[in-house]
Amino acid sequence: MKFLVVGLGSMGKRRIRNLKQLQQMDIIGFDTKNERCTEVTEKYQIKTFTEISDALKLKPDAMIISTPPDLHMKYAEIAIDNNLHFFTEASVVEDGMEEVIQRLKKSSIIGLPSCTMRYHPLVVEVNNILKQNIIGKPLAFLYHSGQYLPDWHPWEDYRKFYVSKRQTGACREIVPFELTWLTSTFGSLKNVIGIKAKVSNLESDIDDIYNVLLEFQNGIQGNLTVDVIARYPYRQMKILGENGVISIDWSERTLKYFTKEKGWVDKKIDDGTVEKNYIYGEKMYENEISNFLSSIKKEIRQPYTFEDDLKILKILGAVEKSNDDGIRQNVTNN
Repeated sequence: MKFLVVGLGSMGKRRIRNLKQLQQMDIIGFDTKNERCTEVTEKYQIKTFTEISDALKLKPDAMIISTPPDLHMKYAEIAIDNNLHFFTEASVVEDGMEEVIQRLKKSSIIGLPSCTMRYHPLVVEVNNILKQNIIGKPLAFLYHSGQYLPDWHPWEDYRKFYVSKRQTGACREIVPFELTWLTSTFGSLKNVIGIKAKVSNLESDIDDIYNVLLEFQNGIQGNLTVDVIARYPYRQMKILGENGVISIDWSERTLKYFTKEKGWVDKKIDDGTVEKNYIYGEKMYENEISNFLSSIKKEIRQPYTFEDDLKILKILGAVEKSNDDGIRQNVTNN
């Protein structure tokens, strides 16, 4: 297969590495910025283009869309127009998604949105522990995901990066990024309560912290904090069960669980190669693209669809409405 990677920033480069790791070597790239094209050509030895029409002339079979989120659906439409399978990075903008969903229903091509955290080895291990009933029924969790915004891409000015724009702001992006796996692991949501604000002196027009209370339909209570003010990158969680506790630290790549019978049991997790200037390993991204390939080949059922993604974005909207209205929001039908 020939792959066209659209958007050659941080994630576009990562997807090129993922494809090569999966022995997919027929790759071309597109970006409107000439300097990015030059960098990628030199670094990965692939052809790149600054005009999407020129890239399409080489007849790719599939498109990986690694642009800023507000451009995802634009290129998804282009992929559908050209009968290309496509994959998009994590979404935070609903605009155009319903139209893409309807067009995919009438098409034989595969279009998938990202749900990266579902593939993280620590999340996989958490799911295994819960399925084995080691800590009993989960009752509640506390989860904090935070990293100082200027450290996201230390090689570029955060003020010129899409995460500093209100519609595609960093916290606003990470809330659904986390919800994709939380709802998969703990089930459908019933109600949400959200508080968000700008509390720092970051030079961007975004809310830099979201605090969200989650009530699941099975009764589980969750407390999610997402911020871009933590000067050390945190992704930490405690899951409280009827018979034990799970404690996870993504930065330390550790998971431990406690039961009265066994005490603490520690596990160290390998999340793959960590590239320079990155925090997390490549394994979850490679596994995600591997599943995209398997979906195209119809070896597996599509693991996460745009219908699923739209439901998650509706929950984000409910969190923000809760902040504005000061009341909990029912999301049972999302």
